[in-house]
Amino acid sequence: MDDPKYKTWAGLAESFTIFAKYGEGKWKTLAEHDIIYAGPNPEEVSKEDIKRLEQLGWDVSPDDLECFGYLT
Repeated sequence: MDDPKYKTWAGLAESFTIFAKYGEGKWKTLAEHDIIYAGPNPEEVSKEDIKRLEQLGWDVSPDDLECFGYLT
């Protein structure tokens, strides 16, 4: 989701609070070009939390990374 209203400090803080519920995960954070990769393996995240993360601008990253991606 590339909507600037979701690109806020509060949105990122909420996202990382959700990630913290699931432990450290494979990637804490990794930035590459214009994408931030972070969070736990999406397979371990509840459907409700995935829905909220998507509302906050996160997408499930490719399977080989086992995390979420955020287009900056």
